[in-house]
Amino acid sequence: MLAVVPLAVLLASASPEPTSTATASYADTGSTDYRETVRYDLEARLDAEARTVTGAGRLRWTNLGSRPERELWWHLYLNAFANDRSTFMRESDRGRLRGDVFDREHWGGIEVTRMAVADPTSGASTDLLSARTFEQPDDGNVHDRTLMRTPLPFAVEPGETVEIELAFTSQLPKVFARTGFSGSFVMVAQWFPKIAAHKETWNAHQYHATSEFFADYGTFHVAIDVPEDHVVGATGVRVATERTTPGRATYVYDAERVHDFAWTADPRFVEVTRTFVADEETTLDELEAVAARLGVAPGEVKLDDVEVRLLIQPEHEQYAERYFAAIFAAIERFGLWYGAYPYPALTVVDGPRGASGAMGMEYPTLVTGGVRWPSPDGTASPESVTIHEYGHQYWYGLVGSNEFEEAWLDEGFDTYSTGKVVDEVYGGFALVPRLLGVPLTPWFSNLRFTHADIARIGSMAGPDDDAVVRTSWAYRSATSYGLNNYPRAALVLLQLENVVGEATLLRAMRLYAQRWRYRHPTTQDFVRVVEELHGAPLDDFFVRALHTPDGVDYGIESLKSVRRKVAAGVFDDRTVTKEEAEEDAEEEVYDTTIVARRYTSIDVPVSLRVTFEDGTDELVVWDGVYRWKRFDFETRSKATSARLHPYDGQALDLKRANDSRRVTPSHGAAVTWGATALYVVQTLWQLLGGVL
Repeated sequence: MLAVVPLAVLLASASPEPTSTATASYADTGSTDYRETVRYDLEARLDAEARTVTGAGRLRWTNLGSRPERELWWHLYLNAFANDRSTFMRESDRGRLRGDVFDREHWGGIEVTRMAVADPTSGASTDLLSARTFEQPDDGNVHDRTLMRTPLPFAVEPGETVEIELAFTSQLPKVFARTGFSGSFVMVAQWFPKIAAHKETWNAHQYHATSEFFADYGTFHVAIDVPEDHVVGATGVRVATERTTPGRATYVYDAERVHDFAWTADPRFVEVTRTFVADEETTLDELEAVAARLGVAPGEVKLDDVEVRLLIQPEHEQYAERYFAAIFAAIERFGLWYGAYPYPALTVVDGPRGASGAMGMEYPTLVTGGVRWPSPDGTASPESVTIHEYGHQYWYGLVGSNEFEEAWLDEGFDTYSTGKVVDEVYGGFALVPRLLGVPLTPWFSNLRFTHADIARIGSMAGPDDDAVVRTSWAYRSATSYGLNNYPRAALVLLQLENVVGEATLLRAMRLYAQRWRYRHPTTQDFVRVVEELHGAPLDDFFVRALHTPDGVDYGIESLKSVRRKVAAGVFDDRTVTKEEAEEDAEEEVYDTTIVARRYTSIDVPVSLRVTFEDGTDELVVWDGVYRWKRFDFETRSKATSARLHPYDGQALDLKRANDSRRVTPSHGAAVTWGATALYVVQTLWQLLGGVL
């Protein structure tokens, strides 16, 4: 019997389908209203022996704000690796990040040798370096030179464009934190003076150990000069190849509507090129199914062809087919769900041993994957990282999330949507521990985890010290940053599915991706889109889920179900003996008492289902506000079990072992705790295997 329907179920069932007005707004308004902010024309020359890149060129910057601008702010990211007192090195424990250790024999940095601006009226050129200052707005660290300010000799009025001449030399470090060299391999990222993002003022922050990158959209025309035996991959489309100097080659790339440019080179790369042909990779049934979920015509979800270049190390060629299968699956599903990939080309980079610090990274139209050799079928390498980095083409690339201030809009969205692809295509992956680098496949390959499992396990790996939404360097630790922006943020979106319904959330994410394409949305912009399609305010949910430290943990503290004793004693001046009471008793009555408890500070509505021996059940809701709640039931049948979150799952409740209880012991509890113990053992083995 159903006493009360759970609140989450009510919310999901009450979620309105998008109106025709909302559906019409799927149109790519971000593209329609696009305005270019920057235009770079650069030349880069790689010295493979010195591991330096000498660059020159010009930047055209347009003031799209509403007031005059009298200064320019620049990111010099490579200076994070110039000394061990930069903010990045301090925050990463003098160069320890994500398992990598900085090589102090190979410092990096960027030296700007020319920066001059032309007066838009007179054409006169003014040197900007003489008045430059290095700024540290986040922490006041005078040793940090990752942010530079250059005053202008005139004001750039709204809508006006200025041209700045640039010359610089970038020293690549040994691969660390996304960039550098390893043997003959180079990953050239954040290699040029990059102008900061600007709206009404500059959004400029130092380079932090837990922050990534944020910039405005524009066009890049880059000529890359390398030794002629080097194979090159880069953002954009190669439009020319030139050989003007003996022993060297120049590759010219164009990229439009992007906010960064990165490139790689290695004479050892094996190049494999294939085309994602949309009409061959998607069927009409798939188009119709997705269109029905989105409430649009099938033609509106049609995809475009994409040329995919895989640059793979020769020792990893056996994984080429798995790379392509993963990237094609990602192109198809991200495109169907969130809008077709708009660029004609994509480059996937597989780095050598020793370059792991540059792997698992994203840039516009270029991603780095990575294989942990050996990697048996059914494990996550290289599939999971490849799909995840491609996903960043949407939440970092096409939707220009502010990685400094709201990293969850990229990392959390990508973790959630990557999991959707992985579950649909692969059914999850096996987390196989390693011994001396060898995967223990025979014993663990059949134990697979869904994206929700992995997100929950990952969220349990650290303390609840911070809320999801914080500036990237304000978290208590790198662990807390990772916990909140990856698995916990993904769980927020999984729980949002329970609140608004999976179809509504899919529509909201597509609308958000299309409406904010080539822009810089905030958390509130996403909230407004979800509320628009849900048809009701969701302030309480988002405050608890995104802005409150601590997690969600409810449990059943006790469950008792006993047969009621016969009534004996004095009733209305009449004494009933035990014998008389037993003689009058016609049916058995059971008293069931359940105590549920909230163990954390975040309170959410909680549903409870109690099951009885006769097959009936009771379903009730608790608002979850007070620390505990007692539920009493009087029934004709004995209770057998009780479970919290029986339908909605409550993705944010991480500790599932205390969500249910039986009147009599069950082997299921042992299995649950055993799985947790297995996870701990696996993690330890993986760490040990990595060290050995």
